[in-house]
Amino acid sequence: MWEDDDGTWRHRHWMRDGKWSKNSVFADLSAHRTVFRNLDHGSLESVISRSAVCLFCRLLVESLKLHDNNIFSSWSSHDRRVLYIFLNCSIAGIAFKKWQEPRHSQHRFELNRLGIRIDRANVPGMSSIDESFQFDFPHSIRVGQSPQSSTSKVIAYTARPRPQRCDIPLFKSWIQLCDETHRECHSQTKTADTSEISSPKQLRQPYHSITGSVKRSDEQSVMRLIDVHSSCISTFPTGDAVFKSYIALSYVWGDSQDNIALKSVNYSSLSTPNGLINIPKTISDAMKLVSLLGKRYLWVDSLCIIQDNPEDKAYQIPRMAAIYANAFLTVVAAAGDGVKAGLPGISSERPAEITVDVGDFRAFGGSPTLDLSKGSPLASTTWSSRGWTFQENVLSPRCLIFTASQVYWTCKSKQWLEDNDLESQDGSLIWSKIEGTQELTVSNFGNLLERYTAKTLTYDSDILDAFAGVLDAIPGDFFWGIPKEAFGRYLCWSNQKSWPSRQLLTRRTLPGAPSWSWASWKGPISMNHDGDVTTPVVIYYRFCDKDLKHIYCPSKTEKTLTGKCELSRIPTEIALEENHIIFWASCSRLQAKTDGHIDGYAGYFSLYPTTKDPHSVGRVRADTDFQVEDGALYDFTVIARHGHHDVFVLMLSLPVNGVSRRECLLTLNKQSWKRAMPELKLIVLE
Repeated sequence: MWEDDDGTWRHRHWMRDGKWSKNSVFADLSAHRTVFRNLDHGSLESVISRSAVCLFCRLLVESLKLHDNNIFSSWSSHDRRVLYIFLNCSIAGIAFKKWQEPRHSQHRFELNRLGIRIDRANVPGMSSIDESFQFDFPHSIRVGQSPQSSTSKVIAYTARPRPQRCDIPLFKSWIQLCDETHRECHSQTKTADTSEISSPKQLRQPYHSITGSVKRSDEQSVMRLIDVHSSCISTFPTGDAVFKSYIALSYVWGDSQDNIALKSVNYSSLSTPNGLINIPKTISDAMKLVSLLGKRYLWVDSLCIIQDNPEDKAYQIPRMAAIYANAFLTVVAAAGDGVKAGLPGISSERPAEITVDVGDFRAFGGSPTLDLSKGSPLASTTWSSRGWTFQENVLSPRCLIFTASQVYWTCKSKQWLEDNDLESQDGSLIWSKIEGTQELTVSNFGNLLERYTAKTLTYDSDILDAFAGVLDAIPGDFFWGIPKEAFGRYLCWSNQKSWPSRQLLTRRTLPGAPSWSWASWKGPISMNHDGDVTTPVVIYYRFCDKDLKHIYCPSKTEKTLTGKCELSRIPTEIALEENHIIFWASCSRLQAKTDGHIDGYAGYFSLYPTTKDPHSVGRVRADTDFQVEDGALYDFTVIARHGHHDVFVLMLSLPVNGVSRRECLLTLNKQSWKRAMPELKLIVLE
């Protein structure tokens, strides 16, 4: 897509001699820009033979060789597989354009790249029509201006070379452009001033322990940074001016044996000038990058937190929100699956690109196609799959993201990439809009939790630690990972129904964690409930300081569904603990019958009254892997309305010493619940 001198936008079509032609392949492909059309470019045999005289065919062949140079050795000289080329419109964004009508402030543009696909339908033994949709080598070719172009005018949204070594001046220009023109970034970048590094909000009760916050010594009241000039760990008083210009690193640890960690035994040696030797490639590359960008200090979790000191970890980990929010920049190491991967283009070269100059234009081949259908260039990376890196991404106002193929920039205002010019016009990629908002608010908590719990953690005990920065950045108080402000609504968590195979939640190994908290369960959590409105109906209390403390009260209450709790009304034989929630609710004891897994769907069971009424109250399906015992009795209690016709019901184990445990969340029709003959009961839930 190009801009003419008169300000209009149109498609032009490149051909071998650099002139425009309605008969060129670009003309054929661009006839309908909203249609993905494959253009038959002939058999592989013919394409290979023409590559000796045709620059375009040569570009196709060389791009395929870059993917795998050995693939040609297995191809027959009479290979009948057809090579197709097509316009790949997977890179999309927002741009302001001259020809827009005034009422349209934004417009979606497409960066059309030329894709290469190979049809396997004609291969002997692969004649099935379904095979015609299976393609190899999903590569794309970018088109930009040649250095020898007859025009000096920079054409926006066109390709530019991606060097084997990172273009540090380009990165500096991104930083400068953000500093000078992105008002939104600077109004939101410092979500917490540097003083919050020393004194973030009080730890949510409970965090590392049931009893509350952790006492800290003077040693724990400091912050540590890597001094890349002296190659050692330096210690600073919290609130020091140095915290205005440090860079943070977000990366995947991988095998813990590959990483270097700050521990009590090596604290002194790593704090000595030139003490950081034989460090993993990702960290050493990040140190080199910090120096190239003109900065001096780097924050890395494994080297700035004493890993074998529980008190230091308890003090430092909740400060993740302030640490990443106040960083000058976060470097994201998204290439590879461990700390040995490095930052491609810093200490090691990236694969060379194939380039072909044709007239005023230069074509670049061999770059992987950017697939926004997966959300972002990071969607398929190990970094994106990890629980710890989720909060580092959410909390960082601006990131320099290193992938295996190129570097991306993302901030509150824009997303740019190394191999296409988006900065010269008001253009930006839109993967952040596809992934979902990063807004750190109670109303967006459900979205953040759904994305976080879909990530993986090596240790169950990290489930709250790896989310602590997000919790600390969201206004308000939390109780076991649930915001008190909307406690009733976010207690109605369930599994993600649309997740592959409808994954059931399993209990997490986390001592002291209550069954009613999402943190006690492993698997993707959902708060959406198919978009229907969730209306809490219960008043919740907790036991603290030898008394009942109010947690949450819905805007409207009904005497038949809840009531106020008083310590004097709780039976003395119940030993209350600080992770218990106490509430009055509409409750019924019902018999569960598995019906032999009717229709073959495991997890379904029917509920029957304990009276002689033979009619079922309802047929339900568990959201956890809880094994329902056929014919056993369980307690069921309503905690919220779901839409206009249903209620959310917690299925509880029968009380042991007066205390129940959550087994799963069910949905029942209101009329069905009335047939259960419920009555108001006091529930103590662990």
